[in-house]
Amino acid sequence: MKKILVLTDFSENSVHAAAFAQVLAKQLHTGLLLYHVVQSIPFVPNYAGGGFVTETENLFAEDSRTQLVELRDKLLAGREDAASMDILTAEGDLGSNVKQLLQDSPIELIVMGAPESSVADHLLTGSETRTVIRSSERPVLVIPMCMPVKAISNFVLATDYRSEDLSVLRYLSKWAMKVDGRLDVVHVQTNGEVAALNGQQRQIFEFFLNNLEFDNYQCHDLHGKNIQERLHRFCADKKADVLAMINYHHDFFSRLLGSSHTFKALHHLQLPILVFPANFTDVAAPSEQPR
Repeated sequence: MKKILVLTDFSENSVHAAAFAQVLAKQLHTGLLLYHVVQSIPFVPNYAGGGFVTETENLFAEDSRTQLVELRDKLLAGREDAASMDILTAEGDLGSNVKQLLQDSPIELIVMGAPESSVADHLLTGSETRTVIRSSERPVLVIPMCMPVKAISNFVLATDYRSEDLSVLRYLSKWAMKVDGRLDVVHVQTNGEVAALNGQQRQIFEFFLNNLEFDNYQCHDLHGKNIQERLHRFCADKKADVLAMINYHHDFFSRLLGSSHTFKALHHLQLPILVFPANFTDVAAPSEQPR
């Protein structure tokens, strides 16, 4: 069975994200894997000459397992219809561990929490989030603390209309079809950027969506000044449950979120943000039923 990988450090925001992932697991017919990485501890000689570091690592690993069991029990309490839920702890570098885990396990989606500040702020400054995105071939969903726990059905995809985006369109359309949801595809032209696309390229995307037999979608263009503010309003008008974007090795991602004078407009966009890595592959699609 495919699984949603839930990264947790047992903070309030990561526990909230785990509860969110539990709802998504039922929606997508997947299991859950609660995962915590214990950071490596460098060897420090001690005067007693014993195995202090090794013993300390063992204590941290045991504490990690204990907290994972407590989190699993909390999520499963009183829920007879809960998705299957496994726990796993690892030691070392977060990025390397996530990359290896994705090679060994059928991970559908990665879910992690963001602190109370803006999710966009967290994506730009959170080193762990950046590490996970760089290490992953699966989409990464970042959940803000303020977001009520609920299923996702209405998607907004911010895109440059590149050919690489077609796999993301397929993935999101299957998810939207599965939950009777809606997909709004937004061509984002940042301020001062020369338009590099024309109507024909947009028609390619619409033709691609039509061939997927998905009809609850619409393509839009957003351009001009204050594009981030317009995207914020667009998501609110469409009652979007999530804002999705593709991280083309940080260029589009950073242009959309990163400049200091335009970033403020997205600072209060408290939506979950679904980031697709540049090397994303849609082999594991949400519409596939568990075996």
